[in-house]
Amino acid sequence: MCFPNALMTSPVQKPRKVPLKLVLILPFMLQISAAVGLTGWLSLRNGQNAVDSLAAQLENEVIERIDQHLSSYLDVPQRSTQTQAEAVRLGLLNLDDPNQLARTFWQQIQLYPSISYLYFAKERDGGFVDAGRQQSGRLVIEQTENYVAGNFYTYGTDNNANRTEVLSISPDYDPRVRPWYTIVKGASDSAWSAVYTVFPESILVITASTPVYNEVGEFLGVFGADLTLSQLSQFMQNLRVGQLGQAAILERSGKVVALSTPEDPFKLWKPGAEPERLNLSEVESPMLRAAAQHLTQSFGKLEDIHSVEQIDFRVNGDATLSGQSERYYLQVAPYRDARGLDWLILVVVPESDFMAQIHANTQQTVVLSLIALMVAIALGVYTSRWISQPMEELSEASEAIASGELEYTVRPQNIREIDALAQNFNYMTRTLKKLVVELEAVNMELEDRVDQRTAELTKAMEELKKTQLQLVQSEKMSSLGQLVAGIAHEINNPVNFIHGNLSHASHYAKGLLDLLAIYEQSYPSTTSDIHQTQQAIDLDFVREDFPRLVNSMRLGAIRIREIVASLRNFSCLDEIDLQQADLHTVIEEAFIIVENRLKTSPQDKSSVVKVIRQYGEIKPIECYPSHLNQVFLNLFTNAFDAIGERLAFTANAYPPYIPEIRIKTWMEDQRWIRISIQDNGSGIPEKFQAKLFDPFFTTKPVGRGTGLGLFMCYRIVVDQYGGELIFTSVPEVGTEFIIKLPA
Repeated sequence: MCFPNALMTSPVQKPRKVPLKLVLILPFMLQISAAVGLTGWLSLRNGQNAVDSLAAQLENEVIERIDQHLSSYLDVPQRSTQTQAEAVRLGLLNLDDPNQLARTFWQQIQLYPSISYLYFAKERDGGFVDAGRQQSGRLVIEQTENYVAGNFYTYGTDNNANRTEVLSISPDYDPRVRPWYTIVKGASDSAWSAVYTVFPESILVITASTPVYNEVGEFLGVFGADLTLSQLSQFMQNLRVGQLGQAAILERSGKVVALSTPEDPFKLWKPGAEPERLNLSEVESPMLRAAAQHLTQSFGKLEDIHSVEQIDFRVNGDATLSGQSERYYLQVAPYRDARGLDWLILVVVPESDFMAQIHANTQQTVVLSLIALMVAIALGVYTSRWISQPMEELSEASEAIASGELEYTVRPQNIREIDALAQNFNYMTRTLKKLVVELEAVNMELEDRVDQRTAELTKAMEELKKTQLQLVQSEKMSSLGQLVAGIAHEINNPVNFIHGNLSHASHYAKGLLDLLAIYEQSYPSTTSDIHQTQQAIDLDFVREDFPRLVNSMRLGAIRIREIVASLRNFSCLDEIDLQQADLHTVIEEAFIIVENRLKTSPQDKSSVVKVIRQYGEIKPIECYPSHLNQVFLNLFTNAFDAIGERLAFTANAYPPYIPEIRIKTWMEDQRWIRISIQDNGSGIPEKFQAKLFDPFFTTKPVGRGTGLGLFMCYRIVVDQYGGELIFTSVPEVGTEFIIKLPA
């Protein structure tokens, strides 16, 4: 049998549907996005190359400025000492006349602000004379006694270089053993000393030393000039190295000579001690510390740097000023002179100093490209909307109906088929709207009923819970108060009876002992029976110990009466209304209840807990004393529990653990009273601190706590009295509760 070819073909798979608007807009978006990305990348790449070039130029310029300043700054003391040596050679200065030398130095020191002292030391007998400027700016003249090695005198001067009063005397000074002297002794030319700190002025100084010889080559002594390096630090701090760049001058050992930061190049670890110079790796600047680390990694030793070196490095965020990973440019150059000085000049500049403008230009380029992209997208959207607007309206109508927007209607279309479909949509929308309105009315009525019933039940449950908590605690405290009052009343009568009769018993016993003594005096000889009885009862010990026994019984009765009085006050059955109360008395009454826990055992009366009372002057407060007694009793109980827990774990600890409770009261602004109860117990774990005042929450074992103590304390202090109850706690350190009550 033959079948038509149409019946023999397989079903055609439906192609994926692509929105018409996407087909029209997507090519524009891809083209503009590619152009924007390529433009931004090229701009950033060119900017990075420009940054590298600018960083190198800036560092070269800074190093050249530092180099020029060093040359002129360090040339002054060398020229000064060489001028003095030349004056000696020409016969203008007499090395044996200390007054002439001192006046010459005094006049020249005023011409060179960077030089702090000019001086000469003789080789023959160690004589020394100088003129200088002290840290305060005062001009002085210093000389050894009789112009030989020995006592060192410092004189004040007037405006004519005349010596006035003696400012200080130092014994046993011989300049010939000083480093600035020995470094040029026997040399043919000037030299620099090592950098050193002057104490107690705490400044860095370097000395330019020039040897002096006579016409036959005999060594006569040394001219010296002290150059204060603090002015070099001021130059470095005034030097602008970009926006955030920094510079430093180092010795080959890594010791700092000068910094562009306000930090001193040395540390005074403790008052009265000699300052200790800093290495570059020890300065406060994270940028300079990172530079020192990368210099060490790159060269190993600073002595290996013989030419200008430029490197860049990246520092992790935790070591930078901004907290983010950042790239730095580093250039280091050696500085040498003909007199043995060998330093390093270091300049560090962050990449961010140069990238701000480049990023701004890149952002501007990207913004312009994005604007072009948005314009292209707008044109594509307009074109696609003009073509596909009728279809989009139908699609939007169907989506709106599906999402519940039953007010949506489709306007008439110019195309007949689409217009018919639009009319059907509008009819379906009206029908659905009518049904939905009816359903919503029924649903809203049901929801209102459910919400109303739920709110009533929730409110009732909350009130019931609060009432239950209050009833439980009130019943407990009422029962406790009645029990305490009853016990106190029952104990009070026999205790009063004992206490009242102890004085009579003491009087009777004294009379009997006195009578016995009179009998012994009247009848010294006794029978054997009486003598045996005296030995059996140890009559002498009874005479001595019986008064003490009666006195101990009296003190015990007084203590029982105090405890009974405190129990009666704590129960407060006779205190119904508000009354003025002294908080110190309320605290002590509560403390008496738990005071027995201060003892190690009933037999051992020594206290194991140290109690520190720091009571301030506070006003009486209008309150219910029983309520505050309850608060203080709970806090004291918790403090003793925490101390007991820590004692269990530190029984054999060294140094030994000393338990302590500190009670402190004070006034705040005359409007509030604060009470602090602090212990050094086990503390509260951090995971429990947020729930500490929740009802029924406790960290104690089952049977030892109900979880209502701190909750009721919070309710009494905050809800009833309008105060505050806060705490701080550190595990294994202790806990402090602070109560704030209105005065």
